[in-house]
Amino acid sequence: PGSAADLTVRDIGELCGALYQTVTEFSTADQTVEELPELIQAIGTLDPLDELTVMRNENLVLLEHLGLELSDSAPNLPTDLRLRSIEEIAARLLGLGAVFSWVSASESLIPRTAILGAIKSRDLERFVSREEREVLAVSRSEASQNFSRTIGWKLEYAWPLAWVLGFETEPTVDVKHIDALTSRQIIQQFLQNMQHNVESLTDRSVLRSNDQVVRIYDLLLCAQHAIELNGWASGGNLTPEQRLRQAKVVYQRRMALLWCLTPGLAWDDLASKRFIDSQTEA
Repeated sequence: PGSAADLTVRDIGELCGALYQTVTEFSTADQTVEELPELIQAIGTLDPLDELTVMRNENLVLLEHLGLELSDSAPNLPTDLRLRSIEEIAARLLGLGAVFSWVSASESLIPRTAILGAIKSRDLERFVSREEREVLAVSRSEASQNFSRTIGWKLEYAWPLAWVLGFETEPTVDVKHIDALTSRQIIQQFLQNMQHNVESLTDRSVLRSNDQVVRIYDLLLCAQHAIELNGWASGGNLTPEQRLRQAKVVYQRRMALLWCLTPGLAWDDLASKRFIDSQTEA
């Protein structure tokens, strides 16, 4: 192709391979970048839509290596995704940490005063969902008795938010829940057992780039779509309900990133953004 406009989806895989081979050959021959063929010029003039196409292709290759059965009907990625403020992301992560700790952490590890103090900082209640306020409204013992079996799902939301703020471990494509080690690292180390407020967490965070977050969001979007359509390593024998259950972990991680990438979207409104057999995510 001589320009970005000439590139089609079918060209992308061959183009990437050709680019790698070309760069390798010219490096071996001690040639300069200016001498590379028009292929590199085409890459350099890609518009944002072309860049999203390349990214999507790379993500599909990763998912194929994981053994997922892919589909051409994966929803298109919105082109206007942009990160909301670091303060909002930090506040929501603290809210999730607070409600999880209220149910699951012992008083000796994370005292009641630390959790309530975090909630009251910078009007943090605005970043706690309606359902989570109901959990915090009862005593810790009652919350543990009533919600201990389901509260772990909050960590599936917390992990992507922590990663956006600089937590090292990247959210994965999986049907399994977050592991115990990663959970402890988020609550006990990254959130320092709820000793942070919004200001201190923001100060120590390193916000990832918009491109980094969009890339992982797209990976999870395609993974969710593939699992819901075909299941994970199922041989096509799962019912639609079983496939939806398999996709729930990826779905929750994806929705946390969607919230990060959609300024103005209320957390309680995330459920309306779930795609069902749709080419474009609403």
